Amino acid sequence: MPPLGQFSKLEMTHSLEFLKAFHGMLEFEDVTTREQMFDVLTASFKNRYLDAAKFAGDLGFSPSSVYRWLDGRGLPHRAVWPLVVTWIRRELEGVIANYKAAMKSQEAVSVDE
Repeated sequence: MPPLGQFSKLEMTHSLEFLKAFHGMLEFEDVTTREQMFDVLTASFKNRYLDAAKFAGDLGFSPSSVYRWLDGRGLPHRAVWPLVVTWIRRELEGVIANYKAAMKSQEAVSVDE
């Protein structure tokens, strides 16, 4: 695989910084309103950081329900919001680790050239 160019590196760095900040916000701020829950779902799935089908399967929701939530046509019941946020935080940790590893491997490729 060729090394990342300047634009790809910028996008990857920007995404990593966003994901770390987003994870930190979820860790320390409660989601208490419908608008916040919709925003969390949008931020999690909009740019395909997380997989909606995996989310549905892991938490036992129907995929059609999840896609309705992502389209803004409803939200999960308020009682499961903490479960949803916990799942998103845990998955973001894996995505962040993958981004860091990819950036580190690209840096190694750049140094070797």
